[in-house]
Amino acid sequence: MPRVQPSPRPTWPVLLDPVQLDQVLSNLIVNARDAIGAIGRITIALEDVGPGDRRLARHGQGGEFVALTVSDTGRGMDESTIAHIFEPFFTTKEAGKGTGLGLATVFGIVQQNGGFIDVRSSPGEGATFTILWPRHQPDLRIDPPTPVATSAIGRETVLVVDDEIAVVSVCQRLLSRLGYQVLTASDPGEALQRARAHQGPIHLVVSDIVMPGMTGPQLCAELRVVRPELRCLLMSGYSDNLGGTPAGLSKPFSAAALADAVRHALVDN
Repeated sequence: MPRVQPSPRPTWPVLLDPVQLDQVLSNLIVNARDAIGAIGRITIALEDVGPGDRRLARHGQGGEFVALTVSDTGRGMDESTIAHIFEPFFTTKEAGKGTGLGLATVFGIVQQNGGFIDVRSSPGEGATFTILWPRHQPDLRIDPPTPVATSAIGRETVLVVDDEIAVVSVCQRLLSRLGYQVLTASDPGEALQRARAHQGPIHLVVSDIVMPGMTGPQLCAELRVVRPELRCLLMSGYSDNLGGTPAGLSKPFSAAALADAVRHALVDN
């Protein structure tokens, strides 16, 4: 069981969706548990930090933050691993043991709420993840994160469909940062409902090939009955062409690969 260090006094308030906080803690604790393996300790701490804190200085940050720290006594990570841990689909776990989306989801939530993450670890010495949420003061405005500068920026509407919720969440976050309006669905039936109910145009559907009840190509055909101009981008975690249907985007994919694939699907004839 994680050990929670009680704060000596109530911390400053932060503006955060409780559901998102639950996602952050769940992903960090599951990763810590897996890093420990058999016997070890997970510690969760909460504290207020201000100018002069070494973690703020490392990231060139000023101001007042609430630090949520999850540390473990697990196997730890080297610097080369730390450099990639927040990338979608990156994982150090065995095949079939992890999706590589947990920390990418954490990163997206923290960034969305104006915070940042400090990671300290070394092989055999465990890991410490500190999330620094900006102190909420109603009279101060916190500017949202600057959108990613890329040639793949767009303004079109994209419908993302996948029965893996984590994949949908990552695609939504990455594409929204590029300026797209993103609609999401967790199965083909929901995708058809969203397409019929949406009042504006839908320019592209990004769909997994294999889903319960209907394949990606079948879904595209059904969607084109109500939206004839819709373009389709299929994605798959399998290396071969399923049923003769090639995937335009192979999972796992990087943020750049997703951005490029979506842009090409929208502009290529």
